[in-house]
Amino acid sequence: MKKSLLVFCFVTMALGVFAEGDNVEDVEVTAQVVPKLDITTEAVEFGTVVANTDNNKPEKLGKIIIKGTGYEQKMKIKFADASGSNWTENPNDLKIQLVNKEHSENKLTYTPELIKEKEGFKSEDGNTTMNITGTLKVPENAVVGNYSGVLKVKVWYDEI
Repeated sequence: MKKSLLVFCFVTMALGVFAEGDNVEDVEVTAQVVPKLDITTEAVEFGTVVANTDNNKPEKLGKIIIKGTGYEQKMKIKFADASGSNWTENPNDLKIQLVNKEHSENKLTYTPELIKEKEGFKSEDGNTTMNITGTLKVPENAVVGNYSGVLKVKVWYDEI
């Protein structure tokens, strides 16, 4: 009796599984791929500056050029100093240290600033250009020589 009940249950379950073939529907899955964002930059150049000055302005503005596909409103951008820690949306929050390679204890301090047009940033054909300026502080004890530092930039699509 137990054996026939077991066979009956097995046959009933097997027939139930195979009988569902009439209720099948397809779900279409789609996606649109857009190119990744690419960044190119041009240096902020202060030229020759004098020791013990605070409010030096660049001779040549820097540029951040972001190549994409016209989804600027979905683009996010953040900045950091050379260490890559403490990313911020506002570069004015940063103090970038410029170092003399021969005298690394000597540092100049650069405070970056983005130049925004009234409508935001200049965008053409999916490319966004951001001009960057700022101020450079040169301490009294600055050693004569060349100094350099890095402002890190990262961009991504928040969501499209």
